[in-house]
Amino acid sequence: MNRMFFRRAISAAVLVAALLPATAIEGPISLSWRMWQKANFSPTATPVVSDGTVYAPIGRKVYAVDAVTGSQRWAFPPGEELDGDFRASVVVAGNALICPNTNRFVYAVSKTDGSHVWSYLMTAGIARNVLTDGDSVYIFTSDNRIVGLDAKTGARIWAEDYDLGTNVVGEPAISGDWIVFYNSLGELTGFNKTTRKRGWTMRVQTTNADSAPFVFGNSVYVLSGTQVARINPQTGRSVGRILTLPLEVSGNPVITKKGGVAVTPDAKVLFFNMDRGTIDKKPLELGSYLRGGPSAAGDNVIVRTTNGGIYLIDPERKVVLWEYTTLPIPGAMRQQTTSTSGGSGSGGSGGGGGLTGGGQGGGTTTYVPMDYVSILGQVAVSGNSLFAIAEDGSIFAWGTDLGVDELGPRVTMMSPPEGSAISGKPDFDFVFRIEDSGTGVMSKSIQVMFGDQPMKFEYKPGGGYLYIKIRGEGSPVDGANPPLNDGKKVILVSVADWAGNISEKKFFITIDNSLKVIRERTVDDRTGGPGVGGGSGGGGGGIG
Repeated sequence: MNRMFFRRAISAAVLVAALLPATAIEGPISLSWRMWQKANFSPTATPVVSDGTVYAPIGRKVYAVDAVTGSQRWAFPPGEELDGDFRASVVVAGNALICPNTNRFVYAVSKTDGSHVWSYLMTAGIARNVLTDGDSVYIFTSDNRIVGLDAKTGARIWAEDYDLGTNVVGEPAISGDWIVFYNSLGELTGFNKTTRKRGWTMRVQTTNADSAPFVFGNSVYVLSGTQVARINPQTGRSVGRILTLPLEVSGNPVITKKGGVAVTPDAKVLFFNMDRGTIDKKPLELGSYLRGGPSAAGDNVIVRTTNGGIYLIDPERKVVLWEYTTLPIPGAMRQQTTSTSGGSGSGGSGGGGGLTGGGQGGGTTTYVPMDYVSILGQVAVSGNSLFAIAEDGSIFAWGTDLGVDELGPRVTMMSPPEGSAISGKPDFDFVFRIEDSGTGVMSKSIQVMFGDQPMKFEYKPGGGYLYIKIRGEGSPVDGANPPLNDGKKVILVSVADWAGNISEKKFFITIDNSLKVIRERTVDDRTGGPGVGGGSGGGGGGIG
């Protein structure tokens, strides 16, 4: 069963426009629809769009959804679920959709109605990555092989699978006759799919789960530590100058006609131009952490962050054209583990012997309201529309031609309650929440006035929390405001969305400095930085 949580009204004229040849995305776009599907794990796949249909593997089914309306066209399998999950991304080969499953089968189904075309049972392992050139399908397996199949029949095209000898890291890419990929030995490899031979190998400084070669034109672009290089996929040799960036970057570079982009783990966007050999030393800081590698959207670039952020960036102007936070379904909860004496994660076991040996590290599991949902896979681009699968099993669709955003952001006072009488002495925070599910909150538009005085503030897009920090004179805290005088006060929060809708909301508060200061005024925005390693184990045992 699917649930349509959001769909904007679409006129007949808009529907026709959406089916015409699309232009590149050059500015803000509105959420047009959102559909939720059952998922027994957080999907990491990227949807694929073909002939007006979005194909999304979620949980134990693959769904075909109308790209304009969000209506489900079919699901595979049509009846009961399979005994495995569709975790890897699907690919389109001709009129077939190739769908790998963890039950060791790779299924080919009709794009039109989801009917079964062929199945291939893996002799060992499961499919991790699937690529296609239209005629053939290339499967990278969990036991380090490449399997080649005929896209129409599912028959093997090689007498023997190609043995990789080591793990593939990140996502492979196809450029002409060559498949280019990283491996766990710190190598970038070019494999010729026609001759079924490894053509070249080069060493790289760093690889991680998000590493991926980026194909643009006839070249492949790769990252290695702080370096970005243009590679000839046939020879593995660098073409032109290798650029050294000012910071270490992660994932993959993105190259468009407007220039190149690479992103650091803490979401600092670096700009460069391979043809000119130039590097912009000043990064564009997004204030979060990178989620996977960036991707191209026409001549612009999409960057995802761990706090549910999606940013559309112009590599030429070096500015954010649009930002959006993917919000959870109302009432959704997130599992959260609070570390105990053993630390976060499993600690070492306690000492042997004795009456009171040390325990194992662990934590207490609680559930808290979700402030955002992350997009774990890449964002799919089709003309002037974007599509993505969120960690909760939602499919999001944004488009410049799909619906109109006429509502401004919603502003809520979280702490203290509106109308309260409180002390204006340090230290405490006013906390507000700003949400917009249409075109998203334009963070640079936010203004806060306290009476007739502008206030400093900190805005965190992930949870949409706005903090007004009241601190003592000379406080080193960034964005701190001085203590407040007695009297009835009006706080005005003004904010716009990316469609230009402006919300201005007043909140009333009474400052009485004879009252006791209540210091616990902050709200946990749960924006999620990098994970923390496991704690140490318990102490040694007592007397034996």
